[in-house]
Amino acid sequence: NCNYPNDETFTFCQQCGYRRKPIQEKPFKERLSIDETDIAQRLQQFSQQRSSSRYVSQKSALESEFPHFLASLTSAKSLASALPEDVIAFLVWKDRAGKTKVHQPSCPALSRPDLSCACPKRLAFGTVDSMIGKLRAILADNGRGSEWHPMLGVGNPAACRSVKTYLANVREERLKARVTPHQAEPILVGDLALISNHIEHVLLHKANSAIQIFVHARDQAVFKALFFAGDRGTDLLLTKVSDILRLPDNSGFLFNHNWTKSLRSGDANVFASKRGSKKTLCPVRGLEVYVSVCKS
Repeated sequence: NCNYPNDETFTFCQQCGYRRKPIQEKPFKERLSIDETDIAQRLQQFSQQRSSSRYVSQKSALESEFPHFLASLTSAKSLASALPEDVIAFLVWKDRAGKTKVHQPSCPALSRPDLSCACPKRLAFGTVDSMIGKLRAILADNGRGSEWHPMLGVGNPAACRSVKTYLANVREERLKARVTPHQAEPILVGDLALISNHIEHVLLHKANSAIQIFVHARDQAVFKALFFAGDRGTDLLLTKVSDILRLPDNSGFLFNHNWTKSLRSGDANVFASKRGSKKTLCPVRGLEVYVSVCKS
């Protein structure tokens, strides 16, 4: 109890002479039956499941591109030696591959969108923000931590204040150029009626192949269900047969979601889709047509 800072594996205390009592582990009488191949396959299954997401695929692309960029600098760097300036240089280098037109203050097309100009195309602000988050995760996975310590000059360079300042400058530039996020145009009932009538006409055409009939039957079911459910498109496309139940009186379907983009805690999102009076727009009939096509 002298509190002397001995080594972790000390045998006796160098100050008071205390002798550490050895801990003897009891030998096991028999070995457990362990299938290490099955364990490795199970872990590989989880790895493939994670790598199938869009975020992981984008992160993997950056994970190979960022070290290549660092190695191509005049003073070659690596993930272990990258600085905040290198992260900002990479973001500027990636900015050239954007698709958003950023007009200069003197550009006449700034007030007249119908004019063509030679202003450069840059990455959208949201894309740059997302890229910084992925770079921060990549550097953290390679032992750089989660924060940047400016006094010591160590840590995660993507978390440095200068990188955040660059992001603020990008946002200011985009706003001054009147670049704002585009909102998707709403689809009204009339639009859904036109789409449904067109697909129904295509389904009745006898010259279509089996795959064309399947694709159109699937699309009309998705459009109708998405319109009336108000659910995320990606969440609806992840719906499985076991997630849909028919109501006892055959008046509609019951959807039960437990894994979506914003639902990852084990809770369920249950909603019903009722049969409508207009067959062309009815989501229940749309699903029934899709199931009938699949069976045939």
